[in-house]
Amino acid sequence: MALASDEQRDGDFQRADEPPSDDRLLVKWLEGQSESSQTACAERKVQELLENASQPRHASGNACIKLCYFIEQCRGSSCSPIRDVVFSKSIALRLFYFYIEWSEKNQNRSMRQVLELLSSLIARNPNSEVSGAIKSSILLKTLSVITHDSIQPAVKPSFKVLECFLGKTSISPNEICVGWNAYTAQKQKDGFRSTKVMTATAWDSLVSSVFYWLGPADVSPAAGKFLVTLFKTLRGEPGQGTPENHSSLWQRWIREGIAKNPDSLENVKNYLFTPLFKLDRAGSLAFLQDLNQQSSVSMMGSQDIDAHAMLQLAAMDAGKKSGLIEEPSNITFSQKKSKSKNGETILLDEQAIGALLANPSDTVRSLALSVLITSFSSTRPFSPSVLEMLKSHIGFFHSDTDAKFRNEVVSNTKHLIERLRGTTALLVRELEQVSFKIAQSSGSNTTGEADDQKLHDSIESFVAKHQQFIEWYADFLLSELVPTASYQRHITALRALQLLLTSKLQGEAAWRTAAPVPANSTVWPFEMEFFNSRSIRLLLDLLMDPFDDVRTLAMDILTLCPPNKFSTESYLSLNANENERQNIREDRDNTTGNCSKAMGEHSLANLVDQESLDLLTDFITKANLASMNSGRADYADGVARAFKLLHNFQSSLANGMAMIDRLVKDLERKVEIAEQDLAKAVLDAPVHGNFAALSYICEYITSSLDPTAEDQLVYWTKWSNLQQRMVLLASRIWAAVQEVLCNDSPEGHLPQELDEMDAVDTKNILSYSFRAVHESSNLMRILAESHRQIWIPGFSAHVTSTFTQIGNLSFTQLSTLRHRGAFSTVALTFSRCCQLTQNSRLKALFLDSPDTDKSSAATSVSDLLQQWWEGALKCIATQASTTRRSAGIPVLVTGIMSAMSQTPSIDNMIPTLISRARVPVSSETNSTSNLRELPQVHALNSIRQAFKTSSVRNQLDSSVNSCLELAADCFGSDVWPIKNCGLLLFQTLTDFLLGTETKEEIESGWGGQGTKVAFDRYPKVWSVLTSLLESSSTTDEESATLASTVERTIPVLDILRRAGSPEKDLPFVYENVLRHLDSKSWHVRELAARTLCALSPSYRWKDVIAELKERTGESANRSHGTWLVIGHIIARQIGFHQSDSDSLDDLWDIFQEYFSIDISVHDSLQVTAAYLEAGNIIMRVVLSNTGFTVSEPEEVYGSAKKVNNSNEEQLSTAKLLDTFTAEQCTKALSAVKSWPSTNDLSFQALVRRTIYLSAVNHRLEDLADVLLYAVSKSSSAALVAIETMQNIFGTQQRKDDRLFLFYLYSEVVNSSTSPSVRAIALNHLTGLLDLFTGGELGALGENILELSQGSHWVLKSPELSIAWVKFSGSQAYVVSLQACGSDEDLRKWGLAIVDCLTDEKSYEMREAATSALMSFYSRPRSIALHGHDCLLPSLFALYNALNDDEEEIRMLAASVVAAITEKALVPPAAADELVNWLTAHFNDSNLFGRIVANRIIGSANLGLGDESNTSSVEVRAQIEKSFAQDTELFAVESQNLWIDHHGETLRWAQVLGKLRIDVLKQRNSSLKKIVSYAVKGLETLNTTLKTRHDGAFGWSSKPEAFTSCTRVICCVNITLTHLNSLGPSLDEAIAAHVLRSDLEEMKILLDTFLYEAHRNSFNDQLLMLLVRNDTLEKKQLQELLPERVSLIVNASPYLGGQRVRRK
Repeated sequence: MALASDEQRDGDFQRADEPPSDDRLLVKWLEGQSESSQTACAERKVQELLENASQPRHASGNACIKLCYFIEQCRGSSCSPIRDVVFSKSIALRLFYFYIEWSEKNQNRSMRQVLELLSSLIARNPNSEVSGAIKSSILLKTLSVITHDSIQPAVKPSFKVLECFLGKTSISPNEICVGWNAYTAQKQKDGFRSTKVMTATAWDSLVSSVFYWLGPADVSPAAGKFLVTLFKTLRGEPGQGTPENHSSLWQRWIREGIAKNPDSLENVKNYLFTPLFKLDRAGSLAFLQDLNQQSSVSMMGSQDIDAHAMLQLAAMDAGKKSGLIEEPSNITFSQKKSKSKNGETILLDEQAIGALLANPSDTVRSLALSVLITSFSSTRPFSPSVLEMLKSHIGFFHSDTDAKFRNEVVSNTKHLIERLRGTTALLVRELEQVSFKIAQSSGSNTTGEADDQKLHDSIESFVAKHQQFIEWYADFLLSELVPTASYQRHITALRALQLLLTSKLQGEAAWRTAAPVPANSTVWPFEMEFFNSRSIRLLLDLLMDPFDDVRTLAMDILTLCPPNKFSTESYLSLNANENERQNIREDRDNTTGNCSKAMGEHSLANLVDQESLDLLTDFITKANLASMNSGRADYADGVARAFKLLHNFQSSLANGMAMIDRLVKDLERKVEIAEQDLAKAVLDAPVHGNFAALSYICEYITSSLDPTAEDQLVYWTKWSNLQQRMVLLASRIWAAVQEVLCNDSPEGHLPQELDEMDAVDTKNILSYSFRAVHESSNLMRILAESHRQIWIPGFSAHVTSTFTQIGNLSFTQLSTLRHRGAFSTVALTFSRCCQLTQNSRLKALFLDSPDTDKSSAATSVSDLLQQWWEGALKCIATQASTTRRSAGIPVLVTGIMSAMSQTPSIDNMIPTLISRARVPVSSETNSTSNLRELPQVHALNSIRQAFKTSSVRNQLDSSVNSCLELAADCFGSDVWPIKNCGLLLFQTLTDFLLGTETKEEIESGWGGQGTKVAFDRYPKVWSVLTSLLESSSTTDEESATLASTVERTIPVLDILRRAGSPEKDLPFVYENVLRHLDSKSWHVRELAARTLCALSPSYRWKDVIAELKERTGESANRSHGTWLVIGHIIARQIGFHQSDSDSLDDLWDIFQEYFSIDISVHDSLQVTAAYLEAGNIIMRVVLSNTGFTVSEPEEVYGSAKKVNNSNEEQLSTAKLLDTFTAEQCTKALSAVKSWPSTNDLSFQALVRRTIYLSAVNHRLEDLADVLLYAVSKSSSAALVAIETMQNIFGTQQRKDDRLFLFYLYSEVVNSSTSPSVRAIALNHLTGLLDLFTGGELGALGENILELSQGSHWVLKSPELSIAWVKFSGSQAYVVSLQACGSDEDLRKWGLAIVDCLTDEKSYEMREAATSALMSFYSRPRSIALHGHDCLLPSLFALYNALNDDEEEIRMLAASVVAAITEKALVPPAAADELVNWLTAHFNDSNLFGRIVANRIIGSANLGLGDESNTSSVEVRAQIEKSFAQDTELFAVESQNLWIDHHGETLRWAQVLGKLRIDVLKQRNSSLKKIVSYAVKGLETLNTTLKTRHDGAFGWSSKPEAFTSCTRVICCVNITLTHLNSLGPSLDEAIAAHVLRSDLEEMKILLDTFLYEAHRNSFNDQLLMLLVRNDTLEKKQLQELLPERVSLIVNASPYLGGQRVRRK
């Protein structure tokens, strides 16, 4: 009654004096209350505001701002009770915990306001004791989080708290240090007393803990900012030493931190070096100089890059950006001072850094490039040497396969362009000033004039070098766009081109998309006319690239092109006569007409009719024909992007609308075909290209229309009509294909009317249907987006109608689709429609719609969302659960949730779904035949999808408890689909609670330092877990119940293993998990063992083992589980203290106490296996620390005692090993041979134990005996035995060890009948032989060759074949040591390796072949054979490996090249180096010349076999095959996407030109092949050019055709170069040559080729190989055919390359 009276009085009080609704009046209202009630009212208001703010952002609104405002007003109140409330410890800690919990969920400025408010409450607190208590509590909490003793998700906000408090001086460094000491004392609980002053030891410990968090990408910025703030405040702390001491302090901390956490180097550079170098310039200079003194930069190129070198490079990079490091001054301007304005700097050794540009390490190369390019001043000129380094190395950076590395390259490219622009602008400006000064000079001061002229010449030279580099760079980027280049080169070059063109280097302004140049920005002093037929063709070809991002970037760059550049007329030179110009026009028109004829009456001639854009329209015509013939998605997308370009270039809005109208008409025709005959539509009328084109075009139509312009009403009308037609088309095409996509098995479904047709199959039908829905849905999403734009008045009815149709169509599709790819696309459209229902403009349009009921107009669009939610519930209730589970229903639900609406709200939807999931299953439904009718499954899957969707999951925090309870309840269901969905939901919730974890983190489990889940935030989560754990801790006898228990137990154990347990509940959890060691399920026992290991504190691991050992005899299952736990604990402890001698002593004590030396079978073989393996873990570690060898023990340990008495680890281990006796080893060996089951895990464990005992007792004969016995009995045991042998011997083996293992493994290879055992033994043999010196290997030659006689085994097993190939490298080396017959054997071995490295072979085989090359070429004898022809096959196999498709194989091949050339390089650079090395060593080899010639002409024969075969190459067939168009729906991807055959041809053509002249003079030599290929190739090219126009996306754009053309042209160039070297003129050389007839024919064919190439728009990139300016090829050709070359050069001046001219 008293309580009721109190409540009544409170109610009366509230009614009598209600607080004002205006927040600004609250404090005044509080001040007006009685003094006795002010405290309670203020506390209630703060609590209310905190509760309002403690919600997701969509629900909290501006509650956080209101909270801060109220507290600030209270803080300044005149009433002390109100002030005391906000300055109290409880309020401060509530604000702190509120920030910790919600700062990452509601990332907005108001959260920072909370933190700053908290800081001021501490700093301005009138009560110092309260302020100190607040700081102590906050420090204890934040420090516990940082050291993993509290919930891990709070780490980032904890760092932010400390950084803010330090920066605002609310907390001093001394207070942090004192707090750290107090925290460590409390943690250790061993009498450690905290100190009241800062100590170096305390700071070392704290900073070391913080440095750990510089590794994770999400936390590192906050951790770095805190450290910088700490260093800054320490530097300014009075009475704490000199600045020099503080500099040395942070330098030491960084060194030690990098040593412990090397992976954090990048984050240290970004978040520590950059701000510290600005903060402490003097200390930073000393740090950089100290790094250089320890290891000079000039030495980096000749040594392995270690952690110190990495740190040095990172520091240099940050130092250069901060102005601490400068390049040597190459030029001194008259108005500049030689001394840097920033004071002392360090000069950069450019040559030393340049040598690292080809280093194998990506990190080193990236840092080296950044150091060379970046500068504190963007106007500092590059030195000529740096520009040359960039020219020779930048291609290696573009081709790298690592996307992160390429992003760094693009970032450095941006800096390069900015610096080039700033540098050239400065140089030209200085040049103009010096020129003006020279012009104005009176001539009296001769010395001054000479200095000015010298300066003028120097600047002019620098300007010219930078200008030449820009020209080269533009040409280089275009050369990277050739069809044969890899994706990596394409995408990097396109991104670089985009940066270059948007920097305003393009001579003619980049048309409509050119952004205005800011008034204060640096402007290029040059301009370049980038867009010409060469560059435009390369970019247009990339519109048809298979990769979407390449197509996107190509279109973005083409958008910068002025429209007039797409006209052929702009490239017809005035020097050409009118007949020539007219012929070109006719050829172009004929080509377009042929393509239109091929397409039929509905060609694109009706869609595109602008002659001024004929290059683009011709491309569209050809590309669309290819798209229709193949139906490929990438082709259709390329055509669509081209239409987007064409639309952009329309001269008026009317033309643009007309173009859309024609596209829609064409689409209507195709959809009509699909409605009448789907098979005909698949073959002749694919629709996805049209839908995609409309998507690209319509994306910005609404925003381009002016809603205020009255004269645009006609266009608004047209646009609304077009939208209605497009929405109708999407509905019609859906109706045509839904039978296919809505079938339960769409991949194999073929409509009945199509069953009899041979022309189409399920693959064609499914592809057509999917792409139709995919692209039409994309278009619908874009049209729906257009409805949120401002529309002209009067169109609200159209907007509401079309939006509703689009939403309903998407709903229908998503609720019925069964094709996963299709409903993932439709899901995006439907989700966007749901989100748009909350758009204010759309709501206003619904309000204005005449079709809307005015009484509910304001909420009509929300009513649409409600209708969809009700429809989704209906689908849940009525749809059957199929093999596709719930199909699109979960995505329907999450799409509605993503709207974040009030009706329906997420807070209402989740409970509704939970209630549907909890509906009991009727007995009728529970029958097998009705298991498909389960709405509970759809509801569970919808909830699970919500927690997996990023846009929704952050708003579901309040639903975690109830959903986990639901999942747990489903574990007990008798209906398997419901139980399964419950398990899946539980797993999803586990991932939601634990966040993102790496594979290693998941495997290792909880570390005992802070739970990974904030269980206090989810109280029901912990109660559910403990309830499930407790209920499943007893095992029932019935198998059905056991299975149910297992399904319920495993998820709980897994989350406990990964998340940990709160300390207060740890005993309860530990005891219940311990009970699961009795489980009948092996999986449960294993997981329980791993969980117990994770829950056991590491500091009392010996006590835990003792407690567990006491309970091993309760049952066989308990014994097995207990030994599993003990094994995991021992393994974990070893991981913590791998080489700690005290820890080894403890381990040995455990072994002697708990692991009996007598071997006997325990309760079961399973228990025995676990018991033995637990002990084996200890023995393995002990033996690995002894450095076991076959030498006598006293020799090893005695020498250790004499040499190094301080080696306690080895001496201690040697002492412990004395406890074993030979008798124990004999018993173990006897047990092995009498073991009851040789196929059991226990036998494997016993074999391992016996090998360890034999090694301990140094009984080598027993080692061999047990290994060979295991080999004879069981392949699995043999593999375990071999693995154990490797463990005890390790990798650092003596010669005696290697010999022992060699003979032992040889016996295994000869005696085993298992291919896998032989393969493993052979692999270990290969590793052993790689450790032998050349002389040692020669002594074993006979044994190795005898072993190789069993190579016929390779036919029995692929695994054994791979092992044999890897072994063959050492075998070949032994062969090379023999006096006779070795050359032919080495040649055959090389040919075998070539075959193993072909693209068709498996990765493992290619890797083995490359390893064999390493085994051979890393030995000294191979050096003596350099220059011998017998090595050419293997050397060219090595070159092939450098061009392998796999990065790992290329890197391994590069290491082989390093062994040969003594230069460690990245694979592309290694390929260059190997080619140069081959050219130098085999310059006079005829065989080398034949191989090179065959490489040029693309012959499969490498010149290594019968020469008669190479002369019969069918050139015409080869070239014609490469010209054939591929019309397959799914293109066959090349097995090697790395190699560039175009670049390879150019490379080997250069090599052939460097060979000695007598190599080419042989009658049957390389030259004959080259000339023959040139003649036949020119004949084929001429025939093709006369019948097929080329141009953009012409026949030469195909990679294979492009390569063939390159080969023909290279053969022509090689021939001309050879003739040029023979006589004074080419005609005379031809007349006197032995191949005169072929050469004369080639001359005639070449003249015809040039004529036809000019007339038929042959590929300019290829034509440049013949006629590029300043090249020997052009001079030779001009001498041979002067008139033809002059005509081409005059007509196409850009064939000379990109040119930059000064403004």
